[in-house]
Amino acid sequence: MIKNLIFDWSGTISDDIEIVFRSTMAVFDFLKIKRITIEEYKREFCLPYMDFYHKYCPTAVKKDQDHVFIQHISTEPLGKAYPGIPKMLKQLHEAGIKMAVLTSNPHDRTIEEAKLIGEQYFIKYLTAVHDKTKVMKDYVDELGLNPNETAYVGDMVHDIDAGKAAGIKTIAVTWGYNNKQQLMNKQPDYVIDTPERLLNICGVNGNNNK
Repeated sequence: MIKNLIFDWSGTISDDIEIVFRSTMAVFDFLKIKRITIEEYKREFCLPYMDFYHKYCPTAVKKDQDHVFIQHISTEPLGKAYPGIPKMLKQLHEAGIKMAVLTSNPHDRTIEEAKLIGEQYFIKYLTAVHDKTKVMKDYVDELGLNPNETAYVGDMVHDIDAGKAAGIKTIAVTWGYNNKQQLMNKQPDYVIDTPERLLNICGVNGNNNK
């Protein structure tokens, strides 16, 4: 039974893909790279995010990229929760499910969005992570969670890799960056199309069968 959930943020909790895309294009402008469409962006974007930038500009430097990206995204509106997310978080919290966040998203932005979506539901936030596979296991240990009762919820194949690297279950959501086939190819424990399905998996609303 899953008793603990660690969530990705952007593309999983926060519907901010268009916002992040615009800020990414600001980085492209800084690097003097030809802009791409949002469709290509969703298809090609990957984590760690410097792997994505190096596809288009092998000489891109993380420090410069981070500065331009954060400078631009600070001018953008905050992302809003995907439909059904606030209600789902409330139900999980009321059922005693422990929840935390591990994301590549900038810290201040994540916290500001969480204040609007439901910051009270999360016991800890680990933000601005470049490579989740390198920190997930230590984060689970730091939180004192039983790996056998813990799952990572995310929208990208890197999220699945990170969960598997830490020896926890993986739950892929189909409403974010990567499409369903990309996620299924990584063989997560679960692939879900709606927030309500996560309640089922955790035994909050129904059973925990696949």
